[in-house]
Amino acid sequence: MGKYLRHVPRIKQLRGTWLHRAFGDRLFDPHLWQWERRGTALGLAIGAFFSVLPFPLQSIPAAIVAACFRSNVPAALAGCWITNPLTFPIFFYLQLKIGSFLLGRPSLMDQFQSLMDKLSWRFWEFLLEAPGVWGVLGIGGIVLGVALGVICYFAILLWFDVAIRAIQRSRARRHPARR
Repeated sequence: MGKYLRHVPRIKQLRGTWLHRAFGDRLFDPHLWQWERRGTALGLAIGAFFSVLPFPLQSIPAAIVAACFRSNVPAALAGCWITNPLTFPIFFYLQLKIGSFLLGRPSLMDQFQSLMDKLSWRFWEFLLEAPGVWGVLGIGGIVLGVALGVICYFAILLWFDVAIRAIQRSRARRHPARR
């Protein structure tokens, strides 16, 4: 691990760089980099929200929003990887389903299903030609992102509580005199 960590820039190396000039001393705020309970949960929730929105490079706005809310930036970047090449089809289907339901367009799902039944290269043609597909994906992505963000937030809070209790029990077993 040390082999990789030595390449991570230190604060003294970042002072005076373009990042420091662009973001100021807020870049060095410890809340943005420490793995604390609330900041980590909020950072992961922000990353999960942006991960399902239908636009590229979700990590950039996720990092900016995480910095604005003073939450953990690395957790926000990790949250963006909830949608990856393996989980993308599931989230894409859910976005289409939710967006079609909310906008009252059930035929959009039928168009997509008939396209997938043909198993052809015409997936991108569907995205470009289907009327209102970007609106459906956008609405579905926002609703799914909010739901996923809330689930991630409370799951990380619960995980932190369980992990802290496990650490305390382990310490109590190893050092019974410290109780």
